[in-house]
Amino acid sequence: MLAPVTSIRDIDRPTDGDAAFDTVNADLLRGFTSLCRDLGGAPEPLLAAAGIAWSPDGETAHGTYRQTIAVLSDAAEMLRCPDFGMQLAARQAGTGMHGPLGAVMRHSGTLGAALDFATSHMHVHSRAARITRRSAPGRRQHLFSHELLVDHYERQDQAIELVILAGHLGAAELTGGRARARQVLFRHQPVAPLAVYRAHFGLEPLFDQPHDGIILSDADLASPVIDADPDEQARLIASVEQRFTRQAPPLHAAVRGAILRGLHSGTCSNAEVADDLGLHTRTLHRRLLQEGTSFQQIKDEVRREALLYYVRSTRHRFTWIADKLHFAEQSVMTRFCVRAFGMSPRRLREAAIAPAGLSSENVKQGHREVR
Repeated sequence: MLAPVTSIRDIDRPTDGDAAFDTVNADLLRGFTSLCRDLGGAPEPLLAAAGIAWSPDGETAHGTYRQTIAVLSDAAEMLRCPDFGMQLAARQAGTGMHGPLGAVMRHSGTLGAALDFATSHMHVHSRAARITRRSAPGRRQHLFSHELLVDHYERQDQAIELVILAGHLGAAELTGGRARARQVLFRHQPVAPLAVYRAHFGLEPLFDQPHDGIILSDADLASPVIDADPDEQARLIASVEQRFTRQAPPLHAAVRGAILRGLHSGTCSNAEVADDLGLHTRTLHRRLLQEGTSFQQIKDEVRREALLYYVRSTRHRFTWIADKLHFAEQSVMTRFCVRAFGMSPRRLREAAIAPAGLSSENVKQGHREVR
């Protein structure tokens, strides 16, 4: 049975004995402190609440993906800045935040080669992130989708908008402006006015989509990377392949990603997920048990987070949400919601559950308060 929670921060996380798999090997939060101050807030309580250490100069902060998701979500809410993630990406203005992975990409021959390397070596950035390339609707177009394989899906919109805009700007920077996103897709609904998205991306993204990502054309992928040095790239590739030997995320994280994809595509049974991951169903269950979890537990956690997002952050009808999350009918979803959150979907939508340990007054006044 699911234990009731009173806050989104009470949602538990599976333990895997591999707690560092969501380490980010890049300065994903570069410029966070100055942006907070420019918006009239203090970054210290936000960073401390997320457990993130920042550098003495106050301009760099390093954390895991879970911490990054939390601090970006808190900052957007507490500073009343719905496009906080996109503003941060705009400040970073390109590939500088991508660390050793970005360094290799910067010396690739073409944008397509750079993105193919990123797709196959995303573990260099983080084992908690995944990029997938697939054909997109329309002639000679390609979708590069981005997934975060960690919990708290309901809070990921700011982090996703940060990485998607960073990818869009990075493509332009690498190619001297020749390449640009032809379309931008988000799984979530808009968190800022559409005009704000148009200002950041130069186009209006599509929302409520099966994937988070950008669509590029053949011509974009063929665009040469400016000032690329093949010899330097070879040296960098040898370095990252020696340093980053652990490639795959824990199985529970891969299963989480597959279930979330399945919720959007309509295929998330244990057999379908096992097939997606290239495993026999019995092998999937045995290995998850070794990690201290189960397929059903992970599926319940993903549905709980997705339910929280759709009920609290959208105005979709409950019948639509029940169908989206693969409940047999709305009454089954209602019982699930009561077990998970101690209240019905209707009451959950009406409730204002504030993040624990922080208030906008604390952030504005610069008080430090650790959760």
